[in-house]
Amino acid sequence: MKAQLDAQKIQLEAEAKAQLLQVEYGLKMQLAQLQGDYGIKEQQIESGVRQSADQEAEDRKDNRIKEQAVAQSKLIAQRKGDRSELQKQDLEGQEDIVDVILGER
Repeated sequence: MKAQLDAQKIQLEAEAKAQLLQVEYGLKMQLAQLQGDYGIKEQQIESGVRQSADQEAEDRKDNRIKEQAVAQSKLIAQRKGDRSELQKQDLEGQEDIVDVILGER
């Protein structure tokens, strides 16, 4: 009788341990999935920030180029004296700065 109780006790302990290991494995899998999802989201955010910064830098560069075109046009107009100076507002909405500078609108 005592041996039978000991055997049942050992069996119950083994079953409990197996269930505990299954729960632990499930939780570890969920944690790994969440960490993976978080890593992907983090990369997407970093990529978006990088693209935004790059776009802002390109926009600033475009503005500098436009301002340089205005200054260069003024110098050319002063040297030639045969056309009026190009004003900064004349460049608004222009696609090709070279055409504006050369007067090919």
